[in-house]
Amino acid sequence: MISIITKNEFKRVWHTPIAWILLAVALFVLGLLLLILLNNFYSEIQSKLVGLEQAPGLTDLVIAPYMFWVAVVGVLVVPLFAVRSSTEELHFGTNVLLSSAPVSATQIVLGKFFALVLLALIYTFICSIFALILGYFTPIDYGKTAAACLATFLFISSF
Repeated sequence: MISIITKNEFKRVWHTPIAWILLAVALFVLGLLLLILLNNFYSEIQSKLVGLEQAPGLTDLVIAPYMFWVAVVGVLVVPLFAVRSSTEELHFGTNVLLSSAPVSATQIVLGKFFALVLLALIYTFICSIFALILGYFTPIDYGKTAAACLATFLFISSF
């Protein structure tokens, strides 16, 4: 029964224009932030690191701060979807249907939680693609990048 609630809630998220608008704005802001971080790295920081041994690279100075901001924006965006879900149910009266269904409150909460976790996973995946595209053009540390993506996903999911 949890899977049915998760599937229904996940469909509901993607059928509202506010979800698409919020994700588009978040991705636009994060894309601009990544461009600013890259510009700062290539114009100012890289020339100072040339002679240093064991100098931090693009992964440490661009991708890690970018994933930090992905987590911050995700912590702001994902709870908005949770609030939207509960207020939408009150508005349409489907909370009465859910409470009268043969499911426990725990199953309802877990179903909604897993739908939001899937949303956080998609958001983190799309944002991490921005960082992984850099790997095509310049060498990056894929282990650190994967760890940053996992940490971002877990951090967003905890909210």
